[in-house]
Amino acid sequence: MSNQQYDGHRIATKDQLSIDVKAIDEDARTVKAIISTDSLDRDGEVVITKGLDLAEFKNNPIVLLGHDQDKPIGTAEWVVA
Repeated sequence: MSNQQYDGHRIATKDQLSIDVKAIDEDARTVKAIISTDSLDRDGEVVITKGLDLAEFKNNPIVLLGHDQDKPIGTAEWVVA
């Protein structure tokens, strides 16, 4: 994990995350990004995003760092599959 800080919290750098950042609004503290695609990932797997059922996720849209439940990094305000 990066040693960079933002408002006293450690943050990850872009090279540590496989996301495609589209926009950053520092005043609103929001990031518009693509966090999953149907491209081959670093584990050699493909997530077919078109078939995702996001109903349960939308009830509690927490975004986790590396799927680690102890490392929530935000909430998803806008989700499209």
